[in-house]
Amino acid sequence: MRQISPHIYVETGYIGSNVGCIKTARGKVMVDCPVLPGEIENLKMELIRIDNRDVVYSIITDHHYDHSYSTYLFCKHVVSHRSAYKGMQYLQNLNNLLNLIEHDLPAEYAENRNFFLNMNVGLPEIMFHHELTLNMGDCTLELKHRGGHSAATISIYVPEDKVLFTGDNFENLNYPFTGEARFASLIHTLIDFESSEAEILVPGHGEICGKEPLRQLRGFLEFMCEKIKGLKKKEGDINRIIPKILEQASTHEVYKWKAPPRMKMDEQLAQDLKRMWDQIDKGLL
Repeated sequence: MRQISPHIYVETGYIGSNVGCIKTARGKVMVDCPVLPGEIENLKMELIRIDNRDVVYSIITDHHYDHSYSTYLFCKHVVSHRSAYKGMQYLQNLNNLLNLIEHDLPAEYAENRNFFLNMNVGLPEIMFHHELTLNMGDCTLELKHRGGHSAATISIYVPEDKVLFTGDNFENLNYPFTGEARFASLIHTLIDFESSEAEILVPGHGEICGKEPLRQLRGFLEFMCEKIKGLKKKEGDINRIIPKILEQASTHEVYKWKAPPRMKMDEQLAQDLKRMWDQIDKGLL
């Protein structure tokens, strides 16, 4: 883990999400967790190197397994949005967890199968609905429900360090996973991040950065929404609209970002446009 501010250390090299450690006067707070057993052992050693006191809270920014399933190995006081509880219950069924990991990481699953077969997933102990503030003595952790990426996605802001953990609503130079996304909430969240006092962003995936990539993603999603709304009024067939929008999208910087695993960018954006179409029909966008 590398130190990015007076209180905060981050690891961006794991196969899953970025993992944070906030060193405070009242102990360490962990943000999200590793996926592979070797990474779990590495993080345990890194946490001791940073501070030999216990992890007092472990915060998950959403319920997806790459942010949550191993957190109980570090601390029993798991903090999440209340929506994450059902998602974590789903992962407690070991077959569900194994199927997800095997689907996403087949080689890693095969290599570490015995470890995954013996995993026990813990449930969140502390949950909140809108906002939660943790006073850790020398710094403050401001947790806020965001939605967007998933129903359970939150952000964590440490005002003393001006560091913002965005969760998977933002992935630096990676196009975010949008399989559960509500695009209105996602865009609103990005606008809120952009106008915040944060100077350092810790994305859900990708390298630590400032706000410029965030602005690029926000502008790109706004472009997609505006185009499909405009063309939807003129065209009744989503399949006629998609090629027109993709042709224009290909000139944007975000189009060059890394697509989600096993997807080409055109395929991902075509799916997103269909989701936007549906959300417009439902009055959600």
